This record gives sequence, structure tokens and C-alpha cells, in this order.
Amino acid sequence: MYKVVVVEDEEIARKGIIFTINWDALNCMIAGEAANGEEGAEVIRRLSPDIIVRPENAPYGRRGNDRKAAGTGKQGEIYYPDGLWGF
Repeated sequence: MYKVVVVEDEEIARKGIIFTINWDALNCMIAGEAANGEEGAEVIRRLSPDIIVRPENAPYGRRGNDRKAAGTGKQGEIYYPDGLWGF
């Protein structure tokens, strides 16, 4: 099974991603979640997930460049559009 981490600051969106997708059918399990990029970087470092689900343009950490330090999913990342970044 693939380990998945979901990074999303809006709790309702984060829980929606976690609970509305049939992760078992995709051979995946939610290993962790984070409410912001800085927390996400820590969770990613700690859990070393196979897949990371996060908004397309969301920065990691205070400086917005901690994504590289956090690493990526072993199998890849899933990006979704975040409407706030378009304004």
C-alpha cells in the first residue's frame, strides 16, 4: 500500500480529500495530514510518504522554499488547483 500525506490549510477541504476518496481502492492509505506548509514539511520528512496531495502553488514553510528540504513523495505528488492563488 502507498502512504499518502495530505497538506491543506482549509480543514474542510483537507477532510474532504481524506474522507471522500476511496483510498483503499487505489491501494493507498492516509499516513498523515498537515494544516499548513511548514507542518507539511515536517510530516513529509518524518513519514517519508509515497504520495503527497497538496495545492498546486502552496509554499512550504515561512520562506516558501522549504519544499525542497522536505522532499517529495517517493512515487510523486498530486496537485490540485487552489482558487485563492488566482486572485
